[in-house]
Parts: sequence; structure tokens; C-alpha cells
Amino acid sequence: MNRRPAGSGADIDIRYGRSTLLGLHVTSAAVSAQGWTQIGDIGVAFALSALIGLEREWHQKSAGLRTHTLVGMGAALIIIIGKYGFNDVLSDGRVILDPSRVAAGVVSGIGFIGGGLIFVRGDIVRGLTTAAIVWMTAAIGMACGAGLILLALVVTAAHFVVVFLFPVETTDFADDNG
Repeated sequence: MNRRPAGSGADIDIRYGRSTLLGLHVTSAAVSAQGWTQIGDIGVAFALSALIGLEREWHQKSAGLRTHTLVGMGAALIIIIGKYGFNDVLSDGRVILDPSRVAAGVVSGIGFIGGGLIFVRGDIVRGLTTAAIVWMTAAIGMACGAGLILLALVVTAAHFVVVFLFPVETTDFADDNG
């Protein structure tokens, strides 16, 4: 028996089956959320993250095209996994899924990468903007993975407004090169 969840915009196919295990009747569900919608979400994450990475390469920063593209696509995939990857273990009243835990894990993990990009020498801080952009690229990938493409596009556009139009701070502790 196949059933598509009501109101779902994703390409989800749930296949239910019945079997007997040690004399007990068991109903199982196999969920497939590997359709064109999810491939499109990862594709948008790829494109937006690569645009940001190209800008960072153009400014000759340590985290460039490859880093930003991989971070954005990886974040999108992790959100898709959190959104659909555990539906086969869910059953009414027994297991509760909280996809926000997956998103929180991505944010924490990207914090470690960002921490490695920040260098302090005396009163000079370098890499702070690069770390923030890597973190934001992960958020853009997460938005794509969650299917929030419009928000991802707006934040990507905002990135370019910030890096091209905002003045660079030149006081001590400023991140004028990063």
C-alpha cells in the first residue's frame, strides 16, 4: 500500500508493508524523500554557496569557492536528512522527531570551522568576516535544504550588499581583511 502525506510539497513516497516477526504482526513503513525537489534544493544551495565562494576567492580570502560551496551543500543535505531521513522509525505516539535539533547541530559544527578562521595578533583581528560568511553560507544551505528558497535568495543578495557596499571598519580590532 502506498500513501502520500496530505499537504506535503515534497516528493515523499511511503510504502507500508506487513510481516510476521517471532509470531507478532508488524507493520513497517519505508519512506523515500529522494526526489527532484530535494535535488533542486541541493542545486540551489550549490549555486548560492558557490556565488558567495566566488566573491571570497575574488577578494583572495582563506575560505573561498570550494569551502563555501561544500559548506552550503553539506548544510542543505543535513537539513534534508533531518527533515526526511528518520520517517521510517516514526510511528504515532512512540517516536517524536525534532528537526530543529539537526539545525542546531549544523550551527554548532560550523562554529568550529569559523573558530579556525579567526586569528588574533595583538590588537588586530583577522578572519572574523570570513568566519561569519562561512556561518551564513551554512544557514543559506540549511534554508535550501528546508525548501525555503526565497529566504536563501534574499540572504545571498544581502551578503553581496554587505561585502560590496558597506564600508570597511578601520579601527583597532576591526576585521578589514577578512
